[in-house]
Amino acid sequence: MKLLTFEVSGSTGTPYQITAYKNLNNLTLKCDCAAGQKGGWCKHRMALLAGDITNLTSGNSDDVQILADWSVGTDVEQALRELEIADQAASTANKRLKAAKKALARAMND
Repeated sequence: MKLLTFEVSGSTGTPYQITAYKNLNNLTLKCDCAAGQKGGWCKHRMALLAGDITNLTSGNSDDVQILADWSVGTDVEQALRELEIADQAASTANKRLKAAKKALARAMND
């Protein structure tokens, strides 16, 4: 099993620790923030997966690329792909919704 650890600064300045484990085709990331401890959506883990080192305080920014390399071929990579597809669909739907609202407002004003 391979292991990486990171420390990031949270939005209130609180430091959080993220631990990444790679075992075969499984990548596990754990964060000790409240959301991460509950297994929920954690912006700190997502930032590292996206390569964002803005809040990285542990000084091991080179390890973020190793983390990205580790994600290739894992369940995390597949889940990230699905998230991107869903995010794109939501963005398209929001644009259509905004346009439909404008069209309805124009129609009501004619």
